[in-house]
Amino acid sequence: MSVVGDIVDFLAKPEIRAVATLFSLISVGVSVWALRKTYAVLHTHEQDIFVRQSQVLDGQWLAMNWAMVQNESALQAAADILGTNDTKTLRRHSFFQLLVNMLAFAFESMSRGILSETHYVNHFSSAALYFKNNLSDFLFYARDGEYSQEFLQDCKERFSKLDPMSAQELHDRFFPPNGLPGDA
Repeated sequence: MSVVGDIVDFLAKPEIRAVATLFSLISVGVSVWALRKTYAVLHTHEQDIFVRQSQVLDGQWLAMNWAMVQNESALQAAADILGTNDTKTLRRHSFFQLLVNMLAFAFESMSRGILSETHYVNHFSSAALYFKNNLSDFLFYARDGEYSQEFLQDCKERFSKLDPMSAQELHDRFFPPNGLPGDA
């Protein structure tokens, strides 16, 4: 018998064919596992890109609103663009827009599992105070179409559990009639 014939006879044995089939199945299994792991890594990387892009865009909006809150020349430039001399209202609008944007960013972070719900609720409660716990005041700045429906719905549900405050109650919350702790 020739060497080639011996090899063919050896490979034709049922035990060898069974081992070769088992090896092929293991190889397919490892390949599928590696493919799934690669997909998971790529998906995570893609999500990271989206988060970073969102952070950059949100950061730009926050910086612009913050500039109008604290910088007279930026505020005046925005007022000129909008055709108004009412910089006090524009500054107030920018401040409230900052609050809504930061709250929306916190909501997105919570939705992605980056921020705990407890931490988000603390952000929400603090921001809600500035809107006197009043949904309609909040929705004036958080308009439909500018923010996600999930965020707006969440805010509507959370505001519905709060008691609206008057301007005087809000004032007294920040400036108690008996003075702040530590005032002499």
